[in-house]
Amino acid sequence: MDQETGWKELMRQAKSGDAEAQCRLGRTEKNPERAEYWLEKAVAANPDDDDALYNLGLLAQQAGDCRKAAAYFTRVLEIDPQDPYSHYRLGRIRLFGLDGSPDPAAAGFHLEAARKKLGCARRLLRSKRFQSRMGEKTE
Repeated sequence: MDQETGWKELMRQAKSGDAEAQCRLGRTEKNPERAEYWLEKAVAANPDDDDALYNLGLLAQQAGDCRKAAAYFTRVLEIDPQDPYSHYRLGRIRLFGLDGSPDPAAAGFHLEAARKKLGCARRLLRSKRFQSRMGEKTE
């Protein structure tokens, strides 16, 4: 199957209501509005689709709506409490107060959970900025 035929088949499946195909289209779509359209359709078909919810969170964060992004990442963590990527994203939002006001304790919790799985939050957890927000002495 060539690429064009594969794309047409994926589109056919998505239009017929296949939530997995809708999510795949949403993840690969370059246009944010169309990506959001397909991801929302995937969530409507399967409200526990953590992949679609996570990608909706990414889109919201990229659009600058960190409150909405935090809500999506929180929903992913309700479905999969161990998801390190959502912990990391939510930790950064909470650390820098991107959804309203900073919450260093919540940031620490989420970043530590991400660090345990990915190691990606290690630099943030050691930073003077994070430590000062937590009220810890920095040297």
